[in-house]
Amino acid sequence: AGRLSGFHVDLARAICAELGIAEKCQIQALPWVELEGALQKGEGEAIIAGIAATPESRSKYAFSRSYLQFPARFIMPKAKALTEPIFDRLRGKRVGVVAGSAHERMLRDYFGTVQVVPFAQLEALYDGLKAGKVDAGF
Repeated sequence: AGRLSGFHVDLARAICAELGIAEKCQIQALPWVELEGALQKGEGEAIIAGIAATPESRSKYAFSRSYLQFPARFIMPKAKALTEPIFDRLRGKRVGVVAGSAHERMLRDYFGTVQVVPFAQLEALYDGLKAGKVDAGF
C-alpha cells in the first residue's frame, strides 16, 4: 500500500505537526466534487485544497489566508484572440474546462455568461479547442 503524497498532503502533514497532533491526524484523499459535501456531513474537520473563496463559500466556511495561487488563464487560437475586456468578449462563448476542477467552479461562479463545456481531462479540452468544439479553454 502506498502513502499519499503531493503538495496539499505535505501541507496537511506539516500543519498537523505544527499543531502537535501528527499522531492523530488522518488525511483522506477525495474526488474534488466530494470535498465540500464531506465537510458538511462532518466527515472531516478541514479541506486543504484550492477551494474558491466566493461570497457563497465564505458564508459556509472559515478560510485561512491564501497560501498558494493558481493562475487561471483563457486559451484560444491566436487567430481568434479576444481583446479586453475579456469578460464582455466571452459572453455567450463556449468555454472548455476540466470537469470537477477548481477552474470549473471558478468559471461557473465568476463567468456566468459563458457556455461551460466540461471535458474529462485536459488533453480532451485541448483536442476540443483544436477541433473548434469550444471557443476558448480555461
